[in-house]
Amino acid sequence: MEVGVDSPPTSKKRPRRPDDHQNGSGLGGGGAIDVSFISPQLAPFCEWSVYDDAMGSYHYPTITNITINPERYTLIYGTEKFLYNKTDWNKYAEVSNKVFQDMIVSKENPVASYEEFCNRLNKLKQMCVPKFTKTNFRGRPPAPWWNSTCEEAVIKSYNALKLYRNDPTVDNYINYKRLDALKKRTIKEQKRISWNSYCNSFNRTTPISQIWNLIKKFKGVRTGNKSYRDDFVQPFLDKLSDNTNLVNSNSLNDYFISNNENPQSRFLLEPFSWSEFITSLQSRKNTSPGLDDFPYLLITYLPESIKLIFLNVLNSLWYKKLIPTSWKTQCVIPILKPDKSPENASSYRPISLSSCLGKIFENMLKTRLDWYAESNTIIPHIQYGFRKGRSCADSFISLTNDLKNAKNNKIHTVCVFLDVQGAFDSVDPGILVKVLSNAGIPGELCKWIYDFLSNRVLYVRHNNVLHGPRIASKGTMQGATLSPLLYNLYTCEICKYVDTKNVNILQFADDLVLYSSDLNLTLAVEKVNTGLRQLNNYYQHRLNLKVNTMKSNVMIFGKDLPMINVTYNGDVIQQVLSLAMLHSFIRQYNASNSSFFNDNQ
Repeated sequence: MEVGVDSPPTSKKRPRRPDDHQNGSGLGGGGAIDVSFISPQLAPFCEWSVYDDAMGSYHYPTITNITINPERYTLIYGTEKFLYNKTDWNKYAEVSNKVFQDMIVSKENPVASYEEFCNRLNKLKQMCVPKFTKTNFRGRPPAPWWNSTCEEAVIKSYNALKLYRNDPTVDNYINYKRLDALKKRTIKEQKRISWNSYCNSFNRTTPISQIWNLIKKFKGVRTGNKSYRDDFVQPFLDKLSDNTNLVNSNSLNDYFISNNENPQSRFLLEPFSWSEFITSLQSRKNTSPGLDDFPYLLITYLPESIKLIFLNVLNSLWYKKLIPTSWKTQCVIPILKPDKSPENASSYRPISLSSCLGKIFENMLKTRLDWYAESNTIIPHIQYGFRKGRSCADSFISLTNDLKNAKNNKIHTVCVFLDVQGAFDSVDPGILVKVLSNAGIPGELCKWIYDFLSNRVLYVRHNNVLHGPRIASKGTMQGATLSPLLYNLYTCEICKYVDTKNVNILQFADDLVLYSSDLNLTLAVEKVNTGLRQLNNYYQHRLNLKVNTMKSNVMIFGKDLPMINVTYNGDVIQQVLSLAMLHSFIRQYNASNSSFFNDNQ
């Protein structure tokens, strides 16, 4: 029960009677006790109710049911977390020489050598990296403006409130209101000072994500997963491990033995050099590791001699075209989308964590494959995503330039903005092998990519509990450095199936816009519909990709904005009559890329 302090105090205190309860109490009222206490770990799994028999008391007893099924839930009270920022890396390098001094790399059994390297690396980590036990308590972190001045003001106000409650006199009431006002004024002033201090620390190199995280902290917005139940996890796993309608691997044997002696692509199968390894390692940011728990820092701070051992292990694996199981094992963290129901599996965005050691090798392979694709113009010029020398700005400027030219010539332009449904998750490894083989890529590399994408092991970590495993053979690995390039190669034959003489196409990864201009609006619509039929034939019958027409739009640029009929696979695409959507996009783009336009005016 709360004590009111906004009204003047009375001179006497009256003892609380049973009938003071809001709903009444005793046998005739039906009131319950005011507060029930339970630990924060168990609170999400509890249900609270009132018993229907007062049993002669002034209050009905309350019942707290713990709805945990031991077969479905596992409560972990603490996990170890390594403090890499407090590691003595000089000691780490010295101890590593002793740990790895007698290691021999076996070319006949490279997987065993890789496991031995990981075991020794784990031993080195346990010896040199400090750690602490992280509990599951989900307390609210302190605000960025909170300091000892705020804490002192709050304590004084709280002590004055306690004094007033114990002795409700006018003097104590006035003293409390004075200290409470001082507390509010102090917090407001500290917020302003802290905000100015943080703003002065920003410069043109400050990441935009850091600025937005700080704004959320000042506003009190809590990020992270807010669901404490796991009812959605199994449907979520089913969605991630959908392996239907895949090409049979037995039909790919001819592709696995083709192009292996091609002189133009033979370099893709050669052992990796020291410079390739160092370039790959230096390009990696310090991201979260996978289930093997080996971040990039553990390799970065190793002496050169031990890095050479690791490179020999990688080359031994590459010579045999073998892939360690940990490279194909992913830990998926479901992140609840804003304003979405936590019970629905589609309300979560999957964030996958995979092996950092595997990503180092992936990046070396990706650099070679990327160079081969660009030097042989395998990826079409209409693709702007994940390519050196190309960006979203180039694609946007190309579109706006064509629209301005059409406007100056007083002709109509019909644009269709298409949304490819689950593009990266719908990649068929068997179809990808055929596309890569047609591009002249050696069959041994095609088989390695097929094995890398097939039979992956998925786990979902939710509330510090690991659910799974599940086997996934469809789609590219989320978070893998090879995935964007593989999708670009997967769709590289689009210009062979869509007549780009009548329609223009711009791609940024899986986002696509198809448009056509003509003096006659009817002819422009016919060209667009023809291009969409060709695109549907390519996507549906060649790549097994689907376009979500509910999230796609068509827009007319010109003097007249009549209603038109644009369809994809028999479904009518919604027409946007207003230019507000495009104008909003332009404003957002200009705001985030003002320096780009200022430098190129």
